[in-house]
Amino acid sequence: MAVTSTPASPNRLTNAIMISLLLGIVVGYACNTLTPNPEAAKTIASYFLIFTDIFLRMIKMIVAPLVFATIVSGIASLSKLAQLAPQMQSDPPRSIEAARANHLLGGHKKSA
Repeated sequence: MAVTSTPASPNRLTNAIMISLLLGIVVGYACNTLTPNPEAAKTIASYFLIFTDIFLRMIKMIVAPLVFATIVSGIASLSKLAQLAPQMQSDPPRSIEAARANHLLGGHKKSA
């Protein structure tokens, strides 16, 4: 007895996101146009607050560790730079002068 499986579509997540986007647009438009007054629209919008809260909390859960990891890796790379500093003491003035000369000679122009 052979078990066969079909590979998952690579665009499955993209399709789900697009369907959700279109569904959100349709529901938002329907809630806006079918309500008799602004108070009723506020009441209907309050039913969706749980979804917005969950979404924003998930974004915060992703962004905070990402920022922390970026800062930590930046601080860690500074120690590597400190090890290279004695070797680079004479190079920065030369590189600054080279950059100035390049700028003055027109090397800063972007090509189209």
